[in-house]
Amino acid sequence: MNEADYAIATAILDEACDGTFDLEVELGDNTWANVCVNIETESYQEDDYYSGTGAWVTTYASVAISSLELHAYDDNGDEIPCALEVHEDKIEKYCKTQLMQDSH
Repeated sequence: MNEADYAIATAILDEACDGTFDLEVELGDNTWANVCVNIETESYQEDDYYSGTGAWVTTYASVAISSLELHAYDDNGDEIPCALEVHEDKIEKYCKTQLMQDSH
């Protein structure tokens, strides 16, 4: 994952909730990402009397980016070609891994 991938993934995880939502992520240098993502999770609440914490344990997580557009602007506010490269598959995998780990 590159810095842009990580910034997008972090923004997704900060807003993480089941369902579809849109985000606008500032990537620096007048560059923005518009992301539409769908998250689905399944979990249960731990209830072990002796060692249970009452925490939610995620048993399933799915993260799917349905659209990801990059926009870059010059100092005058005009849109210019974006030089950043992002990897949707890596972002989705990282988010899914984090959602599964955060529950344990």
